[in-house]
Amino acid sequence: MSRAKPGYHEGAARVVEWMMREGRHLTHMREFGDEMCRRIVAAEIPLWRAFCSVGTLHPQIAASAYIWRRDTPGAVRMTATHSFESEPEFAASPIAEVRRTGRTIRRRLHDPACWTTLCWASSKAMAARTMPPCR
Repeated sequence: MSRAKPGYHEGAARVVEWMMREGRHLTHMREFGDEMCRRIVAAEIPLWRAFCSVGTLHPQIAASAYIWRRDTPGAVRMTATHSFESEPEFAASPIAEVRRTGRTIRRRLHDPACWTTLCWASSKAMAARTMPPCR
């Protein structure tokens, strides 16, 4: 009888396998994200919402984002203009901090100091424990 490695999760392995084989052929980010999140939930990994944002080279649109919620069918697409980056709400956000410093932000969700980050994130339909810089 073989034993799984510590930290191995069979359901997560199936999600990754799908991503590497079938999922990579989905050409629309909204469809890929929706299917991936549904597979994560089916694998019994606790996920209630997900957020993915991609910067653009468009002269009017700074970023395109997709928000997935467990209790809502599909993912919702949102866009942000370049003026959004200069708004005080964004300037004080954890995403702006990561972009400014290039450092990963980690917060313990039970830590009261985390609430400012979570309140901002929640208002933007995004809550993450770790926000690594994009390089």
